[in-house]
Amino acid sequence: MNEASILVKLEHENLIDFLGYCNDGTKMYLLYNFAPNATLARLIFDTTCNLLDWNKRCNIILGVGRALVYLQNHAPILIIHCDVTPRNILLDGSFEPKLSGFWAAMAMEDRTDGIKALRVSGTMQVLNNSR
Repeated sequence: MNEASILVKLEHENLIDFLGYCNDGTKMYLLYNFAPNATLARLIFDTTCNLLDWNKRCNIILGVGRALVYLQNHAPILIIHCDVTPRNILLDGSFEPKLSGFWAAMAMEDRTDGIKALRVSGTMQVLNNSR
C-alpha cells in the first residue's frame, strides 16, 4: 500500500490523480484518472509516431521537472520517486505529463535527515555502449 499511502498526501498538476483503491483480499487495485495518450515510452519509442513535436516534448520535460521539484521541495512529506522513466510518465488528452509509478518511492518524514537508501529500487536498465 506504499503507493496509495504516498499519493493520497500529494496534489500537483503534473502528478497522476489518485482516485481510490480496491482491495479484494489478495490483490490491491489502484484507480487513477484516465490518460488517453498512454505513456511517454509508447510514443517516443514508436518510430512511426509523429504526435510529439518539439513544443510538446519541451512541455513534457518541464512538467516532469515541476513534479520533481514539488516532490522534493514543496510536498507535505519529502518524496524520492526512485523510478522516473518514460513508462512512468502518462500523457493526458492535452499531452500534459502526469508522473506515476510511485511503487518504489520513498517517503521521508524529516527533510533535515540525510537520505540513506536502505534498498535499491527502480527500473533496471541495461546499457549498450557499443556504437
